Amino acid sequence: PAGQAAPSGAPTEAPSEAPPGPAAGLPSDAGPEAAPERTIAEEAAELSRTALRRVADELEAFWSRAQRVPNTLALAVRAFEADVLVSAGLDMVRVLVAAYGGLILMRIVVAHLRRRLGDRAREAGYSRTLLLRLITTALDVVTIPLALFLGLFALAFLQGGLDEMTPNQQLFANAFIVVELTRAALRFLLSPHTVSLRILPVSDRGAQSLWRISQVAAYLIGYGQFLIVPVVSDGISIFVGRAVSSVLGALVVLILILYVVARRREVASWLRGPEPEDGDGAIRALFDWMGDRWHWPVLAYLAFLFAVVLTRPGNVLLPLLWVTAQIA
Repeated sequence: PAGQAAPSGAPTEAPSEAPPGPAAGLPSDAGPEAAPERTIAEEAAELSRTALRRVADELEAFWSRAQRVPNTLALAVRAFEADVLVSAGLDMVRVLVAAYGGLILMRIVVAHLRRRLGDRAREAGYSRTLLLRLITTALDVVTIPLALFLGLFALAFLQGGLDEMTPNQQLFANAFIVVELTRAALRFLLSPHTVSLRILPVSDRGAQSLWRISQVAAYLIGYGQFLIVPVVSDGISIFVGRAVSSVLGALVVLILILYVVARRREVASWLRGPEPEDGDGAIRALFDWMGDRWHWPVLAYLAFLFAVVLTRPGNVLLPLLWVTAQIA
């Protein structure tokens, strides 16, 4: 009844209160859809801050790796202080002679066919020349494993069968295949000794110059990364092997840098070409300016490769060169 007091000890109920919130029918500002949208300027500023942080982190990491370069060089020197390379070299002399002896023999066998293909390409158009170049490259590719097989077959009589091959000799056989296949690909592009089969518009002197420098790189990378580095890693330690890999890669890039510097004027002259009889002088001047400075971006990229290869452990040069080939 109204006004009647509650019995003693009985719980009393507090008056219920409605939860705080917006009035019915009014829009709420608590939802995510009501958050203020970021302007384009704010988004650009955030992207800039993120990019700067990433650049700073990369520079800090690069500086940290660069400080370890003297230690890398010291580890690489250890590979030549031990007798591991000397003993491995003596172990591989026989298979080296056998493999390249077989390669010379196979090239003598196919030399007549290569000359005939070169003669047919003298009066051929570009498409036919490309086809003949592909045929000669196929001959090169086929002769490489055959040459190795002949060499190892001859070697089997000298050391009592192929089962007696040492791990170092097996490493040499694998590196031989890699190096010679690389040389076959380079020969396909440059054709340094058969101008009629050349598919690139390069002079004899230019093709032979590129051929020589590419051979140096192929031998250093192929036999260095697939033969010397595994031998050092197994014979001394994996850390010394990684250091040797980095030093060999940096040496290849350094040779390419010196080559670009030495040939910059000849390549610039080749890029400029003959003077046109007519045309836009301003555009021609721009192209000439770019051609005279072709080595600037090339040297910048090679300097980047040099820094990356020397400051990162292991063989990073081959993946970088593969990416470079894909871009080209």
